[in-house]
Amino acid sequence: MHHVKKRQLHRRKNKGFKRQGEWFFVPVEGFSVKEAMILRPKGGEPIMLSNVRAGNKPHRAQEAYIVGGTTVYTVQVFASRVKDINERTRLAAGLTENEKRRYIRKHPKAKSWSWNRMTRDPALYVRGWIRHPDHKTLILRHWYRVAVNGEIRGSNVVFLD
Repeated sequence: MHHVKKRQLHRRKNKGFKRQGEWFFVPVEGFSVKEAMILRPKGGEPIMLSNVRAGNKPHRAQEAYIVGGTTVYTVQVFASRVKDINERTRLAAGLTENEKRRYIRKHPKAKSWSWNRMTRDPALYVRGWIRHPDHKTLILRHWYRVAVNGEIRGSNVVFLD
């Protein structure tokens, strides 16, 4: 679709994608959306990964459209609640409805925690401005699929929305 010359492959912007920090924005042709399903929250839709350092600020998109993914439940877990780092990582990545039910059966105190319903690893499309305090604002005039730098995303890191 977008043939990129070898010497342009590692540029932040080329015909194949645009980049802001760890996020890549790949243009999609002929992408149609249901207008009512476009997310346009005040201040922008956050684009972020789970298991990132506290204090990191998300990139924000003016408009977002989400397709697919798995519904999961996440909870902010403090070391005082869950001592095991692997278990905290698993909870940060989200539990399916059945996994959450089993977890609460095994850990009854978890029932009172503030669980958030999210979507794990959806296909995310964005349009309009993309902002982050550490980067120049990027303007996307058409729909672009969002992808994260593969070096950053490990097995313990998932995309949540």
